Amino acid sequence: AATAEWIATFNTRDATRIAALYASDAILWGTVSSTIRTTPQEILEYFEKSSARRPKLLMVLGEYHVRLYGDLATNSGYYASRNPVDGNDVVVPMRFTFIYQKQDDRWMIVNHHSSRFATP
Repeated sequence: AATAEWIATFNTRDATRIAALYASDAILWGTVSSTIRTTPQEILEYFEKSSARRPKLLMVLGEYHVRLYGDLATNSGYYASRNPVDGNDVVVPMRFTFIYQKQDDRWMIVNHHSSRFATP
């Protein structure tokens, strides 16, 4: 459910709402980032830039596998971005791993890695 919430919130393209899903000590290695983001401000800036560059981009969740370890959970799988360009959807498949920690009855993202599929 936490990953579905991330997808739905990402699709609002509201950087503040997206960044609020991350714990204060979270780490983000974003798909289009050349650096690891390790502070709430850096994570917010990543999503602000992403939303500004591609305001109509949407994510679609694909296959995923959740593992629960007490107050930690991992989710690894794939999602795809869909971005309209010149009347056509450009679809980019990506793989992800989220690590969540339960904090005050809410699953917060503490680590998030996303990257494009490797070229065969």
